[in-house]
Amino acid sequence: FLDFNSSIPLDILIQGEIGCALLILGSELQKYSKWADSLDYFTDALNIFHSIGYDCKHPDVIRALQHVDSCAMKNVVLVSEGSPNKLILRKWTMGNKARFSTELSSHPGYAIVRMRGVYRDGIVKNLSYKTDMLGVGLKESALEFEHENGTMSNVSDGFILSASVATVSEGMILSLISRMDINEEDEFNEEKKRLFDALRAATLFSIGPDGRIFSTVAPHLCLGTYPYPSLYLVARGSPNQAVLKHFSDLLNLKESNLPTQGLANNSNCAFRLELSSHPGMGIVPNHHDLATPLGVLKGCLGVSLGLGPVEHALSGTINERNHL
Repeated sequence: FLDFNSSIPLDILIQGEIGCALLILGSELQKYSKWADSLDYFTDALNIFHSIGYDCKHPDVIRALQHVDSCAMKNVVLVSEGSPNKLILRKWTMGNKARFSTELSSHPGYAIVRMRGVYRDGIVKNLSYKTDMLGVGLKESALEFEHENGTMSNVSDGFILSASVATVSEGMILSLISRMDINEEDEFNEEKKRLFDALRAATLFSIGPDGRIFSTVAPHLCLGTYPYPSLYLVARGSPNQAVLKHFSDLLNLKESNLPTQGLANNSNCAFRLELSSHPGMGIVPNHHDLATPLGVLKGCLGVSLGLGPVEHALSGTINERNHL
């Protein structure tokens, strides 16, 4: 509905008002953690302003850019207590059943928020639950936590703060998860009891005297952020989709056609994951170790991806199934 070229030409003033209306709509959606949708509206507004000749100093362009920046979401993750990316609460109270806002002094104007605003199904082994990842967003969307019996829960729905996949390690993403109770018959199942013990340990958090939230079972780890904004799925056709600059080269290079010694010895055959949609940027690893051990899913390794400087971009190939 923003394709003005295919409809009756609109007055510049009207187009400017439409752009401002999109900024308002995007701001309202942010209150419900609809960050991806908000970013689309902000980007559409910015494109409108550029199309009608507004320069970079125009107030509406400046406002649109500020809104775009507010959607550069970073996951909340576990970082070392000495990390410059750790999160510090602005205000908090101690004691059992204490409630506090997640507004941050380490990031003025920002707070811990839900990344998607919709709980989705998660599963570890045969155990299913609802979950939503946490990020750092505008303080207007701040969560309120209650600290009770060693766990922190979201006041509005009772979902619990937890390290994802029941794994307490540096770089692991933090989420809200639904409550889970072990059945009596499962108490005698060694594997299920081990899983529940790991899940329980991943939900134990405390508040330090400086306002940091740290893992009770690993006090050297506290809540923080990745260095770069996170990559996440957007709707097909989104103005914010990531487009690979060397896509045609990647298609021409199939991993199965590499020499038998493999990619490790043929790094010159891989292409850097640079983005044409975001000039000067690429798909980068968001954790320095490049692998996060998953305590429950034995043998699985993973790394979170982010949007960062092209000089730090990963390189890759596409296999015969068109998997990157």
